[in-house]
Amino acid sequence: MTAGSTLPPRPPEVRVRLLATNDLLASVAPLPAGHGRSGTVDGVVGLLEQESRRGPTLWLDSGDFTGGPLWSLTGRRDWALLADLPIGAAAAGNHEFDEGTAAARAGADALAFPLLCANAAAGLAPARLIGTAAGAVGVIGLTHPHVHRLAPGPEPVGDPADVVRAHATWLRAAGADWIVVLQHDGVEWWPEAPRAGVRSSRWLDDLRGWSTHADAVLGGHTLGRWAGRLGSTVVGHAHPFAESVLVVDLTTSGAVPAGFAAVAPAAPGSHVRRGAAERLAAAAAERVGTNPAALTSVPGAGGYLPSAVADAFRTSAGADAAFVPPHAFFTQAPVDGAVAALAAGPVSELDLHRLFPFPDDSVIVAGIEAGELGRLRRAHDERTDPRTPGNDHLWWNWSRAPAGVSDPKENPHTVALLEHVRPLAESWLGRPLTVEDRFSARDAMRGYFR
Repeated sequence: MTAGSTLPPRPPEVRVRLLATNDLLASVAPLPAGHGRSGTVDGVVGLLEQESRRGPTLWLDSGDFTGGPLWSLTGRRDWALLADLPIGAAAAGNHEFDEGTAAARAGADALAFPLLCANAAAGLAPARLIGTAAGAVGVIGLTHPHVHRLAPGPEPVGDPADVVRAHATWLRAAGADWIVVLQHDGVEWWPEAPRAGVRSSRWLDDLRGWSTHADAVLGGHTLGRWAGRLGSTVVGHAHPFAESVLVVDLTTSGAVPAGFAAVAPAAPGSHVRRGAAERLAAAAAERVGTNPAALTSVPGAGGYLPSAVADAFRTSAGADAAFVPPHAFFTQAPVDGAVAALAAGPVSELDLHRLFPFPDDSVIVAGIEAGELGRLRRAHDERTDPRTPGNDHLWWNWSRAPAGVSDPKENPHTVALLEHVRPLAESWLGRPLTVEDRFSARDAMRGYFR
């Protein structure tokens, strides 16, 4: 299955075609990437319209369609950006809960499509039966199994096998010809040139207890695309940021993986998205400094972005050292193996908000004792090494690359690190960190590139 600029041929036995997306993160405008420019949600609309002329077609999304740099630029989560999209149904991802469960429910009420969450008490519908001219598709939504650690969302409850079995049984009784599970989880991946490495074993192991109740399981959350089968069930997900869609065909004998299709950017289709695209363009035109050499999240492929960020944090704070795990950064789909990159040349305000797309970009400076920086580095890098599949189950371990460390002093007594990394650091050191100072990550980068 290879990506292309057009959708794959539609065999005559196809009754319904699914276009599956994940981790759209409010991609309303094409943004620069190491491999070119990203797709857009309106580009997916174009694919949907194209395929619908050939037969019944559904767009399904596995979550994290909200958020992105617009959130930090404007300070607000605007669900109206995506409310009118012709999505058949979406699962709640962890980023839908970034502002809490009540905010997720309020945002869901504004959507033209159902936001589903069957495995946590979020006050959202668990499933939906969607009728088409060629049959009914039953859709079940599962949020991430560790959503409560990733965001201020509800903790998943119950055995996923029981949850899926119960809802699949209800949907079949209600007339579903096919069952599709949208799960906000996916394959392990790691930055690597010329394309991201992927491993599906942990995800498939997690699905074995219930995948037989579904014709297809469409995932996301992790950023390297993959598709295959678990028994007779189609399993997979596309790239993030509207870079591609996974195409799955529903026939009288079940589901068939039909390939991936690249998404071409398209003009915003609503006045809300047009306004947002203009806001992004204004931030892109606001120059804050210059980057002397290209930076990437791929280790050994040139300037290492996490290390440059660590240098910025250390020098901005006057700290002795800085520690920056790479899972903090996701500016692009890893089509070329990199999930984050910054080109040489002018650096814009938008570049900084893509690096740190959260309103709270706090960095702390904490006191450390002799040898503790080395312990942090080893604890992180041993777990994130992609050659260690035994660590695939760790909920935070979605970007398998070494930490960026800036430590010119032999025995550092202070370290700068992002606030959201603090709980992991404390667990590895076995003690609470004492915060001596706090500053903005984006401010640190402005000073670094100025």
